[in-house]
Amino acid sequence: MNDSDCIFASIFRDDISIGDSEWSDVILSMDFLEPMPDRKGINPFTSEEEVFSGAGKAFLICDGTRDGSAALVDGIIMTTGIPENICRQVATCLNARYVIEDRS
Repeated sequence: MNDSDCIFASIFRDDISIGDSEWSDVILSMDFLEPMPDRKGINPFTSEEEVFSGAGKAFLICDGTRDGSAALVDGIIMTTGIPENICRQVATCLNARYVIEDRS
């Protein structure tokens, strides 16, 4: 996969939000998605160490490498660096649609 294949997109439904449990089920059902673990880091605003939650987030795994990510935010899955065909597959699984976005 090369960088030109990867997009920014939103996956959503017009009538009902995507729920936490159904998104988690999709992550676990697809070999190319891996649940994102919680991680420790430094809060850039407070300069204090904190734990950043991995809940509702997933990595795209390609050839054993984490190549992109997706996160459920307010009932919408926001993707970063995930190929369009994967976005389409996830949307279909959730009976949703996706829109390619320019986040530059």
